[in-house]
Amino acid sequence: MNGGIPNTVKRVTACLAGLCVMLFGVAACADNFPPGEVRSALTVADLMADHNVDGAPVHNAYFMPVGKQQPALHRFEGTLTLPEFDLRVAVAATTYVPHDLPPGATIFPGVDLEFFVQDGYLVPVRRGIIRPKGGSSLTQIIVSPGRVWSEPGDGGFSRASFPFVTVNDISNNSHNGIATFVFDENQVSSLRLQIVQEAASWAMYDFWGQSSMTYRPHAMADRAQLAIKFAEERDREVPMRAWSALKALNGGKSVPPIIHQHGSRESVSVAGLIIDGVIY
Repeated sequence: MNGGIPNTVKRVTACLAGLCVMLFGVAACADNFPPGEVRSALTVADLMADHNVDGAPVHNAYFMPVGKQQPALHRFEGTLTLPEFDLRVAVAATTYVPHDLPPGATIFPGVDLEFFVQDGYLVPVRRGIIRPKGGSSLTQIIVSPGRVWSEPGDGGFSRASFPFVTVNDISNNSHNGIATFVFDENQVSSLRLQIVQEAASWAMYDFWGQSSMTYRPHAMADRAQLAIKFAEERDREVPMRAWSALKALNGGKSVPPIIHQHGSRESVSVAGLIIDGVIY
């Protein structure tokens, strides 16, 4: 593209289930202040607790590196076994607790999740719908690749986080979440998660919770082939840049944000442009 941003460029509004995009989808009732250089939420002490007692979700950026980061200090490859557990819930962007949800809607499913690490990415082995082995939960989950890293204030632990989607067999909706934990060679912390974005205007709820889990280290039998497939997947990804980068394409002038549907931003998680194969 030459000569700035054309008026005919296609505008794209989408809900994207991924770590880099979900940083923008934060519940209004949460701590909306992004972290600074020192981690003050989801600390090692917080994640080592069996249950989360926070009254609201935290800023999604706390599920990503805070301050200085380094590569993970420990190898991670094996199976996480998570029991089903109760989630806290509120109507999105409020502190109101709904009382009309069906039984099992606020129970996170008990599942086994297999991961390996490739070039700093936490890669799930199963990429389709993972159904719980019995229990009372109404939901199933779809897990996507995340990241592993370390932070100097974590006392020698490594960190991991990954995005996921919850679906069910009753209604045509999905909710996007993000989860995190710390680990070393011998143990994993509890799993902390929150769900603050959805593709369902009739079911706009925030969920959050924490549960202990177990980790069984083992090598993946087909790891080499899985790593090749993940590398191919990375090669197919569409590049993504910050909205502020449009200034350079617009003759040094800032580009105003997209206003959706007659000036309303209700129910919009992310609005952007695709220009020359790059998402802004």
